[in-house]
Amino acid sequence: MSLQCYDIIEEVDSNHPFLLGIYTSSSEPGHTVTGVGYAGGAGYFYIKVHDPNDFVDYILYGNWEYADLVKIRAYEV
Repeated sequence: MSLQCYDIIEEVDSNHPFLLGIYTSSSEPGHTVTGVGYAGGAGYFYIKVHDPNDFVDYILYGNWEYADLVKIRAYEV
């Protein structure tokens, strides 16, 4: 299943941060960021991320070869 904008919107609107694994090339190692928000308009959609390399940044949706969303949930023990 490929990552869709509505997957990101659903997580953010539910106040759930998520991990986003980004792969820009099949021959390069990927990079993981924490998704915390989004911004969009006619013809564009950005994901607000906390990046361990760049702090807070926005990534243009689809600016990768492959991406994987990992949901984060906290449960009481």
